[in-house]
Amino acid sequence: MKITYAEAINAALREEMGRFPELFIIGEDICRPKGKGGAFNVTAGLSELFPPRVLNTILNESSIIGTAAGIALRGMRVVAEMQFADFVTDALKMVRDYAAGLYYRNGIKLPLVIRMPSGATSSGGAFHSICPEMMFFNVPGLIILAPSTPNEAKGLLKTAIRQDSPVIFLEWKNLYHLPYEKYPDELKLEIPEKDYTIPIGKARIVRDGKDITVVSYGNMLFEALRACDLLKEKGIEAELIDLRSLMPFDWQTVFASLEKTGRVIIAHEDKKIGGFGMTLAQMISEEMFEYLYAQPVVVGAPFTPIPHHPNLEKEYLPDAQKIVEAVMKKIFGDTGIVTSLKKTDVPVAPMKPEAIDDKIIRVPFSSAQKRVAKKMSRNWLRPHIHDDIEVDVTRIWNDREQNKTEFEGRFKAKLTLTHYFAYAATQVLTRDEFWKFRSAVEEKSAETETPSDLLMAIMFADTHLRKDFVNLAFAVDIENHDLLVPIVKNAGDMRFSELASTINVLAEKCRQKKILPDELQGGNFTLTNVGAFGTLRGNPILLDGQNASLAIGAIREADEGRKIILTLAFDHRPINGAEAGIFKQALKEFLENWSVDIFGD
Repeated sequence: MKITYAEAINAALREEMGRFPELFIIGEDICRPKGKGGAFNVTAGLSELFPPRVLNTILNESSIIGTAAGIALRGMRVVAEMQFADFVTDALKMVRDYAAGLYYRNGIKLPLVIRMPSGATSSGGAFHSICPEMMFFNVPGLIILAPSTPNEAKGLLKTAIRQDSPVIFLEWKNLYHLPYEKYPDELKLEIPEKDYTIPIGKARIVRDGKDITVVSYGNMLFEALRACDLLKEKGIEAELIDLRSLMPFDWQTVFASLEKTGRVIIAHEDKKIGGFGMTLAQMISEEMFEYLYAQPVVVGAPFTPIPHHPNLEKEYLPDAQKIVEAVMKKIFGDTGIVTSLKKTDVPVAPMKPEAIDDKIIRVPFSSAQKRVAKKMSRNWLRPHIHDDIEVDVTRIWNDREQNKTEFEGRFKAKLTLTHYFAYAATQVLTRDEFWKFRSAVEEKSAETETPSDLLMAIMFADTHLRKDFVNLAFAVDIENHDLLVPIVKNAGDMRFSELASTINVLAEKCRQKKILPDELQGGNFTLTNVGAFGTLRGNPILLDGQNASLAIGAIREADEGRKIILTLAFDHRPINGAEAGIFKQALKEFLENWSVDIFGD
């Protein structure tokens, strides 16, 4: 179906009224003959189809929300319409303390959707143009949705009605009656004939890109898409994300995009100061600092009431040109670059070397180096022990030489000796006697920033966190010799061929900067191949949440075969030397007596 935004909302309401005989719709002037289907004709025809359950209310928003919450508490579902989002300020106590409060604090089901016509319209002025999302963003118990297209308006509204919790549903007045034909191609999402819903908390990537992430929602998505087109003319490939859901919002999609681009701009119609973008920018800065190559930038309206005059209103509202200007000035330095940009082309802030004398220059760490230095220093406080063992790898060397061509042809995966070490480690780690090597020590204050508090937490830790699975972490050397450590989840349950293929896929995703956040979290044993650089042995630092890790040295020729040194790093609090020795010996025996059919099921 190719229908308008308003028609999509009407269709969702009509279908859900048919689905739920206990569903009511209430609001000002929504019923005929006295009403016209609301201020924007969105509920037109519903009062004729469902006359007992579509009800006009008095002109009192507090009463509307209070009544709606009461209906929901009686076991029914209800959609309450605000004539304009601006008027909900008269009902804030009802929304915050009664609707959200009863649901969140008392665990009472409260299936209530509050529809709010939001944003600017033609000369609506300061009393009919509000963007209300931040009034509710910090209220526990509320879901906040902000669809940008007819497809999303219908799918998200149907999802909202089916919730057992209160939902703020933002609708954009200037989209209500926009013809489908006027939507940009990337926003022309046809509406299926059959029933469908859209999950809450899941963003949509409208356009892929590699140089900068553009985050937007609601009607500002149109301007953000136009801005992406203008940036493309400058050689900048922008990735555009439509959040669709503001609370909860899809942190994982934003995270994955920023890992790739390293730059972000957030655009919305609401005021910049105190707006959603400032909150998201702060969260990005705090949680993803090491991935950023420029500060997050927010484009929003100025901190004044919206003007009534159309010329002033146009100047007041954010648009594509303002987004582009902010990108070029604050992120790319207004350089006018017309080719694709790499992360390393534009650092967060230029390094400022300071000359101490003619031969000594003080060069600040990069942001990534600062983060790594802090983590390494913290992790080194734990009592590390490093034990070596020499292993004859002639057998696995010969096995690889004999089978690599067939293996690569059958599984489309390059076969390396790292795969043998990884498989051997996972198989030994799964043995019950070695559970400490796949586990961790619980440090209740391990995330504190105070070194003395951290040291106290390490000294007085007295509890194992036993982990009966093997999530194998392994280090990957990427561009500029930076390191990423992806995780093979449940590696102990994999066949050799499955493990090898998974390692190859994750390593390539790291090199292509397409690795997902979830694929970098949750490891409980780390493998690092220092031998790739010709190093005979190495002393790895234990990572957070791990008791042990293994370094693989370089293979060297000996009279009796090919030899290698494996270095086991372990936390001496839960693991003693005898246990470490037994573990190393088990690993040595597994490798030297290799009998695994690498093609087997």
